[in-house]
Amino acid sequence: MRNIWLLASLMLPFSVFAQSKFDHEHYNNTTPIEGTEYVYATAEHEGKKSTDNQFLLFINAKTGETRKVEFPAKSMILSINRLKYDSLDIDKFLLTAKTVDLNDRAGINYNDPTQIILLSIDGKDKQVITEDGYFVTKWYVSPVYGTLIVLGYYDSNNNGRRDYSDKAETLVYDIKKMKVLSKG
Repeated sequence: MRNIWLLASLMLPFSVFAQSKFDHEHYNNTTPIEGTEYVYATAEHEGKKSTDNQFLLFINAKTGETRKVEFPAKSMILSINRLKYDSLDIDKFLLTAKTVDLNDRAGINYNDPTQIILLSIDGKDKQVITEDGYFVTKWYVSPVYGTLIVLGYYDSNNNGRRDYSDKAETLVYDIKKMKVLSKG
């Protein structure tokens, strides 16, 4: 019996290694952030257990420091936009992404809400602007006032799709002060 335990304990490191060799990170592209020492890369983590998720990797080209900005499993980053307004002292990234499984059935998919997320240029600060049940349909950034105007609706009956009974709402957000100015 002692020999079996010895054999099992010796085989454990090999079995753990065999499981992890299928886990890997796949980098899609790298983009320099103009006027800064940072570069960002979009990436995905794929594993044997199929817990795929997307993330952003920020790399400081001067110091070599890296920072991951992770999202929930099965999230989809739809767009990455840089908001740079020198006169307003605003320099951030605006992401549109699907990060919430609203209907709790099949994971995050195209029927789930699109959210708006603001990130600092170095990836240290992450702020989700829209609530989980809010579906973004359009957005606009005012370069004069530094506000983000978001048009969308709340899934008021919690069925995970747009209906005539869902409540349309406009959100105005001050990007510099990082606060909601109005909802309605």
